Amino acid sequence: MIWLLVLGLLIASLVRSRGLGERDVDPHVTRRQFVAVGIALAVTTLLLLALGVSDYATGRTIELAQTSSSDTVHVRIVGRQWWWEIRYEQRTPPYHVTTANELRIPVGHPVMLTLESSDVIHSFWAPNLHGKSDLVPSYSSGFLIQADRPGVYRAPCAEYCGAQHAKMALLIIAQPPDSFAAWYANEMKDAVSTAAPVAPPGLTVYRNAACPYCHTIRGTAPGGMVAPDLTHLATRTTIAAGTLVNHRTEFAGWVANAQGAKPGNSMPANLVSGADLNALIDYLMSLK
Repeated sequence: MIWLLVLGLLIASLVRSRGLGERDVDPHVTRRQFVAVGIALAVTTLLLLALGVSDYATGRTIELAQTSSSDTVHVRIVGRQWWWEIRYEQRTPPYHVTTANELRIPVGHPVMLTLESSDVIHSFWAPNLHGKSDLVPSYSSGFLIQADRPGVYRAPCAEYCGAQHAKMALLIIAQPPDSFAAWYANEMKDAVSTAAPVAPPGLTVYRNAACPYCHTIRGTAPGGMVAPDLTHLATRTTIAAGTLVNHRTEFAGWVANAQGAKPGNSMPANLVSGADLNALIDYLMSLK
């Protein structure tokens, strides 16, 4: 409507150009102006109409791929300060898998993302796969991506969301469909058997510390849902949303003092130390 209004005003200015000084001096100048502006308007109109039709056709294709494709992977991504919660929500078995900060997708398959935020506005941006889409609190939006070749694609948060905005990276790992299926099948498994006669020493430390108040390890006693799921923590390449490499040394430093690496994050200082800390790290690094 705004575009039509602007066009109407331009046409009116051409038709009613009695106030132009050039007309009184040289009518050829006014005629040339009329022709030039008329041609420009016609070209602009045709270009915008063509782009509008193309945009509609592309959006329609994406919508049909979302609703009709049987191999579409459905993933819910929740932005938090300052990490990404990732929930695979397949409509056919196997069903749900929850992980954090690394989105694995099969090459050549459409992936339908449902984007949400739990606190402030974040923004999903994978420039090598698609454009940018905001995650707005109390609102869900759909976003379709697809990787045509294997690789690791960075998707940093593209909307300033607080002190650690720069340390809120999402890795999208595109892998062949059979490799993705194997990874997904492993993610469906619990970390430990609840029937195990003797719990690992590190699991005992984990249970007695504050960890289960926020984190969950499937196969152990119920835990919290406000921090990343740790069930298969050791399979991830980074921790703290891309802040640190998932290596034993850096992971131990993160557990002992998360505020040192990422000030302001929600993980409090850990009071576990000495042999208990080593046992806890041994256990967590075994979660594959």
